[in-house]
Amino acid sequence: MRGLCISIFFILALFAYPRTVAGQGVVYVSNLSEPLAGWNIGNGNQGFVTGTASGGYMLNSITLLMGNWGGNASNFNVSVYSSVDSQSGVFLGALNGNPDPEAAGEYVYGTAGLALQPTTEYWIVATGDSWSTGSIMPPGGYCWQLSTSVNYKAIDGWSINNSGGQFPQVFQFAINATEVPEPDEMTLLGLGAVGFLFLCCARARSARTGV
Repeated sequence: MRGLCISIFFILALFAYPRTVAGQGVVYVSNLSEPLAGWNIGNGNQGFVTGTASGGYMLNSITLLMGNWGGNASNFNVSVYSSVDSQSGVFLGALNGNPDPEAAGEYVYGTAGLALQPTTEYWIVATGDSWSTGSIMPPGGYCWQLSTSVNYKAIDGWSINNSGGQFPQVFQFAINATEVPEPDEMTLLGLGAVGFLFLCCARARSARTGV
């Protein structure tokens, strides 16, 4: 009886599990291919809105298009914030990536699964330390590129918002995420059967031992 219970338990668990696993990450929104209009030396905020998947998304990474730095800078950080009154609000998580993006190019900043709600505005916030070498020298900093183009590539209802009133342009970036699937009826039935079978096995074991 014990061996049968264990076997059926694992069969049902294997049946239910694949239906709840999220798919591979995809790029949901990107304006990396749009023409350059300049860059911001120093910090930058950029808003975006997630798509319509009812289960939400897990953020995998954000790619930033950077220009050559202005020198005298360090400790570049990329984070995600909630939105409050169409501005960056509450800190949600920091992303991991190159803290010193000096050369022009695309830089990927990843996270170990930051949950994003559907049809919700969020903010990418980039910061760095910068300083001046003299009283008449401008401060240095890292350069996140900007575009005046309102065009971008997006799927599943994702969109790009403004840059928080800093510029008429938008910062250039791409977001890779994974849709979180909602459990279907067969998955719920399978998980319910697993739980019921486990309870039956436990009761049978208790009856044999007299506990």
